[in-house]
Amino acid sequence: MKIYVKLFDKEFDVKASNKAARSALKMQLEFAKMNNTADKDATDVFSTQIAVIDEAESFMKNILKLTKKQAESLDDMDFQETMSAVGYICDRMMGMSDEQIKADTEKVREDPKK
Repeated sequence: MKIYVKLFDKEFDVKASNKAARSALKMQLEFAKMNNTADKDATDVFSTQIAVIDEAESFMKNILKLTKKQAESLDDMDFQETMSAVGYICDRMMGMSDEQIKADTEKVREDPKK
């Protein structure tokens, strides 16, 4: 499948294999861990956030088959934009269309409790 990643201003050809789907699900699990900070001390929270950054970089390198130059550029990219790109890639890997992703994003912006 073709996935346009704004972060790189490039379209990537991503194979929708079981291995890639597993990687996307593992990435989503890391996001869930990062967002679940209840009953965690600061050390655990920061360790989880660092792990998410590392996993996100590894995920993008493997799924998008980044060149060495592209992979090295990840460290200098904006954190929020990088996490948004990873979330977008995961959504596409799980079969969502661009239109569905846009609709979900707008729904969250309207009222995150819906």
